[in-house]
Amino acid sequence: MEIKFINYFFLNKKKMLLTMMRTFILLFCSTLFSLVPIDFFSQNAKIVIERDKIISIDEVFDLLRKQTEYTFIYQEDLFKNAPKVEVKKGVIKASKLLKESLSNGEYNFDFTDDKQIIVTKAQVVKENQQKTQIKGVIADPYGQPLPGANVLEKGTTNGTLSDFDGKFTLEVTGENSILVISYVGFVTKEVLIGNQVNLSISLEEDAAKLDEVVLVGYGSVRKGDVSTSVGVVDASQLADQLTTGFDQALTGKIAGVQVLQTSGSPGGTISIRVRGTASIGAGNDPLYVIDGIPLSSDTKGAGGSTSQYETSTNPLNSINTSDIESIQVLKDAAAAAIYGSRGSNGVILITTKKGKTGKLKINYDSKIGIQSVTKTIDMLDAYQYSQMAFNARNNTYLDNVPSGSINDTNDTRQANGSPSSGLIPNEILPYLAGTNGLTNTDWQDEIFRSALLTSHTLSLSGGSEKVKYFVSGNYLDQEGVVISSGYKKYSTRLNLDVNSGKLHAGVNIAPAYSSTDKVNSEGRYADEGIIALALGMSPIFPVYNSNGFFDFSGNRDTGSATWSRYSQTSQINPVAAAILTQDELTQFNFLGSAFLEYEIIEGLKYKLSLGSDINSFRRDFYRPAELEKSGTAGPSNPIGFSRTDEFINWVAENTLSYSKYLDNHSINALVGYTAQKNRVRSNELSATNFPNDLVQTLNAGTVTDGETRTEEFSLLSYLTRVQYAYKSKYLFTGSMRADGSSRFGAENKWGYFPSVSFAWKAINESFLQESKVFSDLRLRASYGVTGNFDIGNYAAQGLLTAANYTSINGVAPLTASNPNLTWERTLSTNFGLNLGLFDNKLTLEVDHYISKTKDLLLELPVSAVSGFDSSLQNIGRVNNTGWEVLLGVKNDDHKLKWGLNFNIAFNKNEVKQLGPEGESIIEQGGANNFFITQIGEAIGSYYTLKTDGIFETQEELDNYPHYSNTRVGDIKYVDVNGDGEISEAGDRAITGSYNPDYTFGVGGSLSYGNLDFGFNIQGSQGNEVMNILSRYINNVEGNFNNRVDVLNRWVSSAEPGNGTIYRANRVATGNNGNTSDWHVEDGSFVRLQNVSLGYNLPEKIVEKLKLDRLRVSIAAQNLFTITDYSGYNPEVSGRGSNTAPGEDYGTYPLTKTVSLGLNVSF
Repeated sequence: MEIKFINYFFLNKKKMLLTMMRTFILLFCSTLFSLVPIDFFSQNAKIVIERDKIISIDEVFDLLRKQTEYTFIYQEDLFKNAPKVEVKKGVIKASKLLKESLSNGEYNFDFTDDKQIIVTKAQVVKENQQKTQIKGVIADPYGQPLPGANVLEKGTTNGTLSDFDGKFTLEVTGENSILVISYVGFVTKEVLIGNQVNLSISLEEDAAKLDEVVLVGYGSVRKGDVSTSVGVVDASQLADQLTTGFDQALTGKIAGVQVLQTSGSPGGTISIRVRGTASIGAGNDPLYVIDGIPLSSDTKGAGGSTSQYETSTNPLNSINTSDIESIQVLKDAAAAAIYGSRGSNGVILITTKKGKTGKLKINYDSKIGIQSVTKTIDMLDAYQYSQMAFNARNNTYLDNVPSGSINDTNDTRQANGSPSSGLIPNEILPYLAGTNGLTNTDWQDEIFRSALLTSHTLSLSGGSEKVKYFVSGNYLDQEGVVISSGYKKYSTRLNLDVNSGKLHAGVNIAPAYSSTDKVNSEGRYADEGIIALALGMSPIFPVYNSNGFFDFSGNRDTGSATWSRYSQTSQINPVAAAILTQDELTQFNFLGSAFLEYEIIEGLKYKLSLGSDINSFRRDFYRPAELEKSGTAGPSNPIGFSRTDEFINWVAENTLSYSKYLDNHSINALVGYTAQKNRVRSNELSATNFPNDLVQTLNAGTVTDGETRTEEFSLLSYLTRVQYAYKSKYLFTGSMRADGSSRFGAENKWGYFPSVSFAWKAINESFLQESKVFSDLRLRASYGVTGNFDIGNYAAQGLLTAANYTSINGVAPLTASNPNLTWERTLSTNFGLNLGLFDNKLTLEVDHYISKTKDLLLELPVSAVSGFDSSLQNIGRVNNTGWEVLLGVKNDDHKLKWGLNFNIAFNKNEVKQLGPEGESIIEQGGANNFFITQIGEAIGSYYTLKTDGIFETQEELDNYPHYSNTRVGDIKYVDVNGDGEISEAGDRAITGSYNPDYTFGVGGSLSYGNLDFGFNIQGSQGNEVMNILSRYINNVEGNFNNRVDVLNRWVSSAEPGNGTIYRANRVATGNNGNTSDWHVEDGSFVRLQNVSLGYNLPEKIVEKLKLDRLRVSIAAQNLFTITDYSGYNPEVSGRGSNTAPGEDYGTYPLTKTVSLGLNVSF
């Protein structure tokens, strides 16, 4: 669906962005002034009550917290059955309000010196009871001490706080005493004293506060102590979305992380770029690490290809989104350097859910949605098409026979020497006559459908202090919106955690199986791309003929046995192509890991981790005889192929960590040794000449081709990191990783990747300790070096290829060896600011980065004497510089809670060096389309002819350079080099780039009672798309159907049209079909990426049903897009090449999904 606010939005885009910023500033200021405390804080502070009301004791405490600086310590269920309190409008002292509120029960409360109020149930303590002194230390699950944790003897007012090292001392009444330990962001814990006098207490993270801890690779730090650039998305932000992969749910949520939905194909891939494109010849995808196990990127190309039937896979789809606890993106080099040679494109850390201490909890989550295409393209109907075809063929005839007339019959035209392209096809004559009731096929309507998407997840979790477990199973079924396409997935997961004293162990197992019914939706009509076929197919032809069989009359001249240019479309029936072709891809994925951790002495831990990522693919393809070949009438020669791929990736990691806290100093050290090995095996067979379509196994035909492949690589690494903090104000982190890879030359097997970062937590300085405004103020600076080893496994070695001649088989050199081939290195500097005001109700995060990637891998020409055309060498450099801003505002102190966040990222991609001579890289795409990578410009810029409208008069044509066959009404190309001639080689220029000027996202949440609402908007500005499909569906040649835009074409000087669409002509004179900036379109867009509305049934109803939770929701993804782009998807990039991005040659449209959800816990 396309919302036609385009002209207003994009003509006023700067005003719109300014308005959005002003809105946030207004909200910022409004909240700022509403949060200023009414009075200074003391026991006699005055509390303002705005109206008479009856509230709970917990709500009284909330009122006191908001208007004073006191905090409360009490048991979680202390007031569960307490009567409510009636308060009157007016002003009352804090101490008096507290006494009156607690007067109806037997409660004690005490004011402490550090402005805490301890509330307990009154109890009588025997005077002669002997007291016991207890000492202890309180830490998080990662061994980090928790300073300021509340320690309270249950049922008394006896309590204390832990010190900077998490230690505490407390006298209790005896061995039957119970300590209640609480800390913000962690689950409150009760500990029976018994005969213990020294306690070591570990608090579990509260699932609702997981964002308090940030993973940084091989460890974690508190969110407030992060000194690098890290983006976080937690489970709550993924809950109501119905997607086939978690990567879709990241869209627009993290500044600087661009999630490109390049295709809507079921089970298809999504491209993620972190801070731009950094490589030309190597990979640009981030490293994915799931529960500590790095995934292999090689599986994206599984499934093989047979010429046009290429495919790619998305191994991330095997992960059930409902199993994810949090996603963290390491954006700068200092954060990612701990992953060394794999970190230059960023690192995405995915943590799955773990069991929690407590009884068995069963959760069932079900979602069912209806999908439809987000947009259809307005095409000519059969009558409009016939008029265009008539006009085009008449112009071709008159160009060749100037003395002719458009009323000449075909016999007369042939007698006058007209080519077949100047003849009028008989099948359009009834349409020209205006006959009603003729075939008028909407081919988009025939290949698109409304499709179901369902997901069902059942999970079980629970455990004791020693053993915790999480088990889940998921079934996902996605029908494709293009007929014959679909995706099914079955996945399970077991996460087991065992903690027994000094020994900590865990196992994560996650097998998954999927099946994808594929259609060839990408590519041009001649390669049988379904989308291109449907858009270009003439509407005068039906789907089925009168006998009920697929109609192929559009593939040839009516009544003729062979195709000729007399035909209309010369392409096959798209519905037949989708239904008759059998193409299935199955995948089995096993992701497993296990770890064993032992605390040798206090603070010193050894950890052994083992992991495996196994992927097995099988693809079976069959194109039957019934399906004609483009331009060839009658049955075709059947084609079949089968391919299997197996990817085995294993990793072993040994780490030794040490934590020590002494007075004002904190130090954490890590050393490690890791090994990774990856092996790939594939087999492919192709066959043809099947006797019939009943038996489609390859042995039924003639095997024509076969291929086997076995590859492997190894990676050996040493790593170390030191984190130091002084008074929790000055934070320093330094790391170093050394990677040895089998992929690189003998002289450069090892790469070294250091990093350093520093943060000043000004919020902890004495001059801000008593601030009522600032809750966070942190300045960050970092520098790091990362690498990129995402190249071929044998790129540094000389390879051989089969070279068979008659009866002699042999091998011949294929590539030259390069012992000096080394890593691409990215050197990145980052400066950041974190600001929080009023208990972080207002937050601001700003980052500026300068990223320089050097030693780019390029194929350079070599002397012919070597026997090779080119050699892969490290010569090149590219820079990415940018700004990222994240602004948030929230108000969660009232029953009506709301929050807004806005992020925006600016990135400039610039090539700084190319080879010894700086020679540009030119890559050819489809339809004679070119891309250029040139010093001073972005990677893969569009390189085409430039246009300057249309020749309106003969005088204008005579006085401006043009092609020899250009006529009035044809395109006016710009003479870029000024030589007085128009030529593709001499007059190409950079006409656009796929890289946006900036991307942004807006998210919001609103809740009242049990009702909640959320939304997320994403946008991109300044990116262009190379719409090569327009070369066919907007060519005004009359052989393909065209967009309705061509109704505004140039017809004559009296009817010039809109001045941009050239005249109709069956044979494009003036080289109108040349790829030019006429095909480059603005791809800027704003998309409502998701919106949701949920309701949690009231507790009383849930309890009656003997449930813990019952939630219903409605959600929508990709609800609408505002864009000027004429195609389906402004994020399209069909070629998948670093140096040729943004080409649209026909692609699977994005889908709009509206879903209902049900979540039940018991």
